[in-house]
Amino acid sequence: MVLGDYASAEEKEGFVRSRLVPGRIIRTELSLGSGKKVKFMLVAHVGIETLGLIINTEINAFKQSRQELLECQVLIDRAGNPSLDHDSYVDCSCGHYEDTDSLRRQLVADIAGIKDMVSDQVRAEVIEALNASFVLEKVEKQRLIQNLSY
Repeated sequence: MVLGDYASAEEKEGFVRSRLVPGRIIRTELSLGSGKKVKFMLVAHVGIETLGLIINTEINAFKQSRQELLECQVLIDRAGNPSLDHDSYVDCSCGHYEDTDSLRRQLVADIAGIKDMVSDQVRAEVIEALNASFVLEKVEKQRLIQNLSY
């Protein structure tokens, strides 16, 4: 039993709405090119769609072999971000969009998917990587930087 088991649906919805904000780490099922997969994501913007950056436990071989993509991978350590299961990497090479209503429904159903705010150090490193990136579209890059610069 967890605290969320005792909350009403309205209380859970309010809890999720108040915590689905830029800088928050969430764990949820994301729609990826290869299908749906449970992943951690750093939330950057919440609107009709939620814009975020996917967190991976490893950097795949494709990104490791391309310097411009490798430079967009920011280490996020478990010690400074205890809600993670492992040291991981924030992938700043592309933004990821998910339907906000769908994310909220998932998080209401699994309150434990709402994790900590990212550490200030990692947030600063993510912004630095985004600023240096040449692979993101300019509008998306600006939106990510603006929303994570709180």
